[in-house]
Amino acid sequence: MSLEQSIGILIAVSGAALITVSRRKAVANTGSPTVYLLVFLGTIFTATALVTYKYALVNISFWNLTSIRSFSLGAVLVVGGYQHNLRNDIKRITEKSWMPVYMLFFAEAVLAPIGMITQLQSLALGPVSLASSLMSIPPFVVLIISGILSTQQLRLLNEPIDRRTLPVKLFSTILIFLGVCLITLY
Repeated sequence: MSLEQSIGILIAVSGAALITVSRRKAVANTGSPTVYLLVFLGTIFTATALVTYKYALVNISFWNLTSIRSFSLGAVLVVGGYQHNLRNDIKRITEKSWMPVYMLFFAEAVLAPIGMITQLQSLALGPVSLASSLMSIPPFVVLIISGILSTQQLRLLNEPIDRRTLPVKLFSTILIFLGVCLITLY
């Protein structure tokens, strides 16, 4: 690992830590070492999967790889995530409003597949290091979308962006992006 990559890791981790430390109404377990360990392991597994997809694209067509990935991921999530009280949870949620169900369907049936396909297509067209560094943009997009969904008009999330939180969130997001760019480009 080069010096630039080590600095990139420190910058990205600093950005992520700054986001969690700066929250006034912190979510339970935000500062827990388990949270950071799980995020770190998830990052390692995702990075390994990206490199593996790039290798697989040499030998398998894009759409066949997409099908295999979707089927495998779906099977694992259905088997591992199914709980006996699923119907009761859906009934409880829909008693108040159908909006969460519509949003979930839109996110998982429309947005997630489009995102997955575009990510795999970026791996098919370019080097994995460049594609993965561009995939580090989601924290910035999440910052914007969570701010919109937290406005007084929508009130779907409780993560408002105001004069006090905007500089910290924006600076943290920029640190994460710059850190990932340093890690992947050097």
